[in-house]
Amino acid sequence: MGFALGYVQDLFSAGQVGLNLIAKGVVGFMAGAASRYVTNATAITTLIVVLILSALSGTVFLLAGRAGENPSGAFYGLWSILLPQAVYDAAIAAGVYWLIGWRVKREDSNEIGWSRLVSRW
Repeated sequence: MGFALGYVQDLFSAGQVGLNLIAKGVVGFMAGAASRYVTNATAITTLIVVLILSALSGTVFLLAGRAGENPSGAFYGLWSILLPQAVYDAAIAAGVYWLIGWRVKREDSNEIGWSRLVSRW
């Protein structure tokens, strides 16, 4: 999925060709590998994993975009662009994960109640 999204993003963005494809593919692979070791994912684990992976992906783009420039500019970009974007991505991902989890739990509890009602009749 990461490769596909990176490819589409490369098609419609005015950046370096192939950078999104590689970065999104690697981040998607790392997220899939990390998910194998998490048995009970929560919004907090989602927040932490997305924060780390977003920071790694942003670092690749920051270093590729500022290659050959003054290192202080990259350091400023780290604090002013990369970290706020990673926190934003993580907050949105955790919020969506929490909403989906809350909705699924609610539907499951309704299903159980309905089956109990039907079994009594």
